[in-house]
Amino acid sequence: MNHPNRKAATQDQEATSTVSGPNYLGMMLPSDYEGQAYDFMVHAWLGKLYGWLSPASVSLALFDWLTHLAIAPAKQADLSRKSIEGLFNF
Repeated sequence: MNHPNRKAATQDQEATSTVSGPNYLGMMLPSDYEGQAYDFMVHAWLGKLYGWLSPASVSLALFDWLTHLAIAPAKQADLSRKSIEGLFNF
């Protein structure tokens, strides 16, 4: 049984599955937009910067640490004291 939209969907898939050529890993990737190579370069740089973790997970970990620190006044005082001691010992 043929679905009336099946042919249209197949034509849309064929139109969007253009391949630009192999990337640096030898894989064929779809070329969706003009600056895609630049985006790959930026993503690789961010990966190296964040130790191959996603920037979102690093941001969430930092936010979690800061919220725990915000509700611990004794820890804040201890960190302040240690930073002042370290400054004077420098």
